[in-house]
Amino acid sequence: MAAHCVQWILYKVHQKRGKEAIDSIGVLPGYKGTVVHDFWKSYFNEHYRFKNALCGVHLLRECQGIIDYDKHEWASRMQALLREACKEKNKATEAGKPVAPETIAGLEARYDQILLEGKKEWQPPNPSEEPGKRARKAKTKAANLAERFILYKADILRFLRDAHVPFGNSQAERDIRTVKVKEKISGSFRTQNGAEQFARIRGFISTVRKQGKNLLESIKLVNRGQFSF
Repeated sequence: MAAHCVQWILYKVHQKRGKEAIDSIGVLPGYKGTVVHDFWKSYFNEHYRFKNALCGVHLLRECQGIIDYDKHEWASRMQALLREACKEKNKATEAGKPVAPETIAGLEARYDQILLEGKKEWQPPNPSEEPGKRARKAKTKAANLAERFILYKADILRFLRDAHVPFGNSQAERDIRTVKVKEKISGSFRTQNGAEQFARIRGFISTVRKQGKNLLESIKLVNRGQFSF
């Protein structure tokens, strides 16, 4: 698992990805800011004090999947709205201002309208009323995604209201890419200790680079026992 912010990154090794791992690593349980993530259910725990923000980049990909597979118009419209909202956030950030309240209100109204009008595409038909038929049809991916947009609207659009929340967690994906490349090229780690050492070294290197420090000089200082962030 990886947790990162603008100047720091922490890699940790755990057999699981859920609440057990989050609690064991110990960073997020006491965190009071906002965590941008891909809708992993373990983050939505009432004992955690941080706010959730859903990654817009992941949502764009999921909308594209519905567009490609189901040909749903609502997914195409929602994808376009998310991109427009991202542009509005970027413009406001470059200008050093918050997104205008009227802009947010307009985007939210269209967001709701897209989901309302899209029900005819994603909402499953009523189950059969025939006696003896109690089987419940599984929800489609389109229905699950649409319901997520409905239930987690505040978390999805949090980036519009909070200047510190980005549209997506693309930086986190870039930070974890080196680990994925290592797995792809070299395979899995042979020992738990080896994996933990890799995580510590990789975290140090990434943090040094994030903070604009010279990597070679930083390693020399570590060997002398003189390094500090």
